[in-house]
Amino acid sequence: MPVSFPAQQGASSELRAPLLKAMAALADLVAELARQLERTTAPVLPTPPAAAATRPWEERSVEELRAELRSYPIDRTSLPAPIELLRRSELIEALEQIRALEA
Repeated sequence: MPVSFPAQQGASSELRAPLLKAMAALADLVAELARQLERTTAPVLPTPPAAAATRPWEERSVEELRAELRSYPIDRTSLPAPIELLRRSELIEALEQIRALEA
């Protein structure tokens, strides 16, 4: 609980009214901005096919990449580490090598 002194009570009540007005104005502006954002929706652009074909794993999590790599019947001894320990870049490299073999 804040402690107020008699000399400060008059000053704080004088400052409170403009502060409340400014806060109300800010709330109105934020509400207006929210309404404008609801009306304005940016079109979702499709991923260019060439970009999607060249880097299909960029948006996937490490767990998804590991699951994808596990789904292939490969000799896992050729990997630098067990699938559970591979880093993202190693997973992507392995998947790209498998993709190149399939092509």
